[in-house]
Amino acid sequence: MKLKKLFHLTLTLILLSTVFSSCNKKEPSPIFIGFNAVYIKSDESFEFDIHFGNGGYEVTVNNESVVTAEVTNSTVKLQPVAMGVATVTITDSAQESLQFTVHVVEPYLAFGVIDMSIESNVADAESRKAILEDIEKNILLKEGYLYDLTKNAAKPFKGYKQFWNDTAELQGTYEMDDYLLTLKNADTEIAYTVEKNDYGKMFNDYLVSDVVPGEFFEYPIFTLSADLTEKYGKEYTGVQSVKIVAAVQLFVYRSE
Repeated sequence: MKLKKLFHLTLTLILLSTVFSSCNKKEPSPIFIGFNAVYIKSDESFEFDIHFGNGGYEVTVNNESVVTAEVTNSTVKLQPVAMGVATVTITDSAQESLQFTVHVVEPYLAFGVIDMSIESNVADAESRKAILEDIEKNILLKEGYLYDLTKNAAKPFKGYKQFWNDTAELQGTYEMDDYLLTLKNADTEIAYTVEKNDYGKMFNDYLVSDVVPGEFFEYPIFTLSADLTEKYGKEYTGVQSVKIVAAVQLFVYRSE
């Protein structure tokens, strides 16, 4: 009888140990990098950190004729080879894995419009209403939109609503000359003065002189402003001033 009780006690302890062991077992952490696709420039390497995962990372690329990848600790470095599209897979020591798409594209600069205001002093109410309607219809910078300016001979720009994707809702061409950004399409042309703070300088220098932007240590925000007083003063009465001011945030890379 004592032997039987001892057997039952031993069995109970084994079961309890198994239960507690399974309860305390840590579940693997899914790998997280913060994007599903990234657009890297054909003339620059791109590095990013793996934010969550289980260590022991390995990276593979399905098309190394487009991009190569290497990982050091939790930092991944992508090196462009030729323009095109490739898929990169990250695997960790817990056999968790994550895939993302890499687009190697022509050099570009990107920004998002985080705030937009129209400052107007127009004595005639009807004129003011007509001016605001015209701006709303033809404005090329819109709040909440993301933009990229491609650096090639054609100098195209594209604007995307909320997210970068394959469908641009606004597009045209741009010119950049000493802190003056001119956007134009078939319907309108607007010249924006670039604020001369650190990030406005980065924006200007990259588009004018090919100076690659440095690291961002805070939110890289500057303003683009357009004085439309002369334009609307010729068309409407009572126009004292009309100005558009856009607060924009600079992005070095597009991602989805």
